[in-house]
Amino acid sequence: MDKISISVRKIVEYAYRSGHLDITYRSTTRALEGIDVHKKLQGLEGQGYEKEYYLSFIVPYKEIQFEITGRADGVFTLDGLHYIDEIKSTTLSPEDIGDGGMVHWGQAYLYAYMFLCLNDFDEMGIRLRYYNVETKETTVLTQTKGKIELEQIAVEILDKYHDWARLLIQSDLLFVDSAKVLDFPYSTYRKGQRKMAVSVYETIKKKKRIFLQAPTGIGKTISTLYPALKLMGQDEVEKIYYLTARSSAKEVAFDTMRIITDKGVRVKSVLITAKEKICFMEECQCHKDYCQYAENYFDKINGALFDAIQNYDLFSRDIIENIARKHQVCPFELTLEISLYSDVTICDYNYFYDPRVSLRRGFGEESVKTVVLVDEAHNLPDRAREMYSADLVRSEFLEVSRPLKDSWKKVYKSIRGINKILLELSKEVDTDGTTVIELPESLPHKLRTMTNVLDEWLGKNKGNKHHKEVLDLYFRAW
Repeated sequence: MDKISISVRKIVEYAYRSGHLDITYRSTTRALEGIDVHKKLQGLEGQGYEKEYYLSFIVPYKEIQFEITGRADGVFTLDGLHYIDEIKSTTLSPEDIGDGGMVHWGQAYLYAYMFLCLNDFDEMGIRLRYYNVETKETTVLTQTKGKIELEQIAVEILDKYHDWARLLIQSDLLFVDSAKVLDFPYSTYRKGQRKMAVSVYETIKKKKRIFLQAPTGIGKTISTLYPALKLMGQDEVEKIYYLTARSSAKEVAFDTMRIITDKGVRVKSVLITAKEKICFMEECQCHKDYCQYAENYFDKINGALFDAIQNYDLFSRDIIENIARKHQVCPFELTLEISLYSDVTICDYNYFYDPRVSLRRGFGEESVKTVVLVDEAHNLPDRAREMYSADLVRSEFLEVSRPLKDSWKKVYKSIRGINKILLELSKEVDTDGTTVIELPESLPHKLRTMTNVLDEWLGKNKGNKHHKEVLDLYFRAW
């Protein structure tokens, strides 16, 4: 029987995701707020409440053995009934939350089913808590489900995921079988090339780090990708990320993967193109009122993904654009989805290192079997300084606040609050601009308050003519 391992979150999201793509702004503080919310609500529980309860459950379904794992936010007992507790942060009002989303309930149901089966219970209580990060209010929803009903839900989830699981298993088997005969794709090694490849191979095998300096023309790209792929075929490596700052170097890496694929190795490789370049629209405004590829995106993405993984191994910009147009989905978001199921991802440094734009959906769950190959690493320190540095320009705050003065006073007031602090700071700077000053204690709090206000405004004013300026300020301030 074939086997596949999957997290509760991933299998439920695949089964139940639906609706429109809406990332005109993507609150980068929301993930951090979510962690804080979990800790806060978990900390309020009394003795007997077990937080971050790990569950692992193996269930056979249609000739596939599913190993499902995850951590429920909490497990507790009330009046003799065992409960699964799930916590979600939100900005929605209780009225907008309604009965909760199926993705959220689905996670709780699956955790409840796993806990019930592992402990041989007949029924489970399920508590879903929504904490509003703006009003600090908590909406609590509870249900009680019996074993039969929870089993029906679990079967429904498995059934929705089954064909996709079968495709992933087949894809993995094709790669493993073809990788067994993976040889160096050229007839001979260049001078120093074999030594370099062996060094990379041994480094990955020992789970170490290596810094390599080699002359131009030695063939560094294939000398690093080939040994990593060789180890992938031996199940020593699960994912490879090839990072480089230059577009031409990305093309070289992708052409290298094309050569390997042409040799019969069924490895899946994706080249990530910048959002601004691959977007089909004149502007990158990801919401249904502006972009047809955002409308009902989550209802269509599973079909697009299935088409991609079933029919292609190399995902160039052209291939991704063709699939995206065929299924009417956002090409950039499709690229990121494909990267989750690719063996090799070729992209810029920032997708791995920049905390604001990194591929969190992929990197957040990587194992020790992930290999990162950094091309021209001597350029990384300067890029890293840019990624982890920030500057605030007072004139930008003034320009954004002025047109909002009369119609959006709350936004205007929050922005002007930052302007006031920057004005006071400017008076402390020497005329030659060389004075080093400490960060005012009030600035981080004021910035957090302002980004929360802008967060709300951006969500409610997608078509506003000042949306882009506010969005730019939002990310500058975060």
